Amino acid sequence: QTPAAFTPLSGHNDVKTVTLTANDGHGNTSICSFTLTLKDVTPPTLICPADRTLNLNVNCQASLANYTSLAAISDNCTAASAIARVQSPGTGTVVSGAGITVVTLTATDAVGNLSACTFNVTRTDVILPSITCPTAQTLELGAGCTATLPNYANLATATDNCTASGDIVKTQVSPVPGSTVSNPGTTVVTLRATDASGRSKTCTFNVIRVDNTSPFCGPGPQAISVAREKAVEKCPKESAKDAQPVELEMFPNPTEGLVHLTLHHLHDVGQFMLLDAMGSVVWQQKLTPECSTLTIDLSEKGLASGLYLVSIRSAGITLTRRLVLSK
Repeated sequence: QTPAAFTPLSGHNDVKTVTLTANDGHGNTSICSFTLTLKDVTPPTLICPADRTLNLNVNCQASLANYTSLAAISDNCTAASAIARVQSPGTGTVVSGAGITVVTLTATDAVGNLSACTFNVTRTDVILPSITCPTAQTLELGAGCTATLPNYANLATATDNCTASGDIVKTQVSPVPGSTVSNPGTTVVTLRATDASGRSKTCTFNVIRVDNTSPFCGPGPQAISVAREKAVEKCPKESAKDAQPVELEMFPNPTEGLVHLTLHHLHDVGQFMLLDAMGSVVWQQKLTPECSTLTIDLSEKGLASGLYLVSIRSAGITLTRRLVLSK
């Protein structure tokens, strides 16, 4: 046989002639021949990349990348660089919403043999929702100088790139609704918005606890304007003076800006002063026996967080208290 058995042959569609010779051992021979047409019927070897992650943008969309170069491809007859690669959905296809896109890669060699594989592209929402808390709220104290904190969650507004506003879960995380608060002052409430992907963001606002019900548990009616731009004096009238020593009541402390001060048993004109850590006067105001209750808003002065001294002077008496401003 020519070519001999096991002789390597190559080339798709190449035609090879094989000759067979018969010899009877006495010099008598006969010859015949036939042709072989070589065919490549082996598809390429194709290995898809591992599953991928695709982050969604502010519109809850993303464009598919070109993943064909991440695949491992080889073939018995066609060079890897000459193998045609196709991706479906194609490069640049816009996908939206959190979930999974199945991507199919196809490899075709020079003679049309084809292989395919698939992998997952997980569309991920990585953007936190946005939440806006309500403005400061007022909560009136009742009997026993206490009140039950309501649920303020529905007063917040929330938006997200992927989750509809109505589907965002809004919760009050601290203090929880139904908590009991007491005494005039400020409660900082934290609200949280959680989107469908489980990502969340919080915001905070103030609830001003006021006592407007007689008998008062504080210095008197607390008609406080939350959006106050200037210090407001409240002037409860006293029926008579007594000989008890002057006492200063101040809350909340620490404060985020709003401070309520009351001087009990003030019988003469006094002076309120707020001093910074260097001893400089940053606020001062006159006090009278008829007007000894004062509410100030430190935020209007643009004061930095830190330690301040409240000084009250009246008739040779000086009262000094530390006040912490924490924004």
